[in-house]
Amino acid sequence: QNLQGYEIQRSMDGQTFNRLGFLDARGSNTGYTYVDDSVFAKLSGRVYYYRLKIVNANGSIEYSGVITIESQISSAKHTWGSIKAMFK
Repeated sequence: QNLQGYEIQRSMDGQTFNRLGFLDARGSNTGYTYVDDSVFAKLSGRVYYYRLKIVNANGSIEYSGVITIESQISSAKHTWGSIKAMFK
């Protein structure tokens, strides 16, 4: 195995990335999942930039391409008021 693992990174501006977590490499035919729970506390419509820092077993580092995701959680905010009103 040539990989140590993957560091998940997020940026708010597409330039400065911060570490969110690390997933150990588990083999070439393995799928990985990471959930960024902190975006649910942010405002809807905000754009997030993500990339992987790929750490090889020999310590060398590579980076994936950057992907962008726009949060869409406004429906949860609107629904909450209606749910609270049902229990008054």
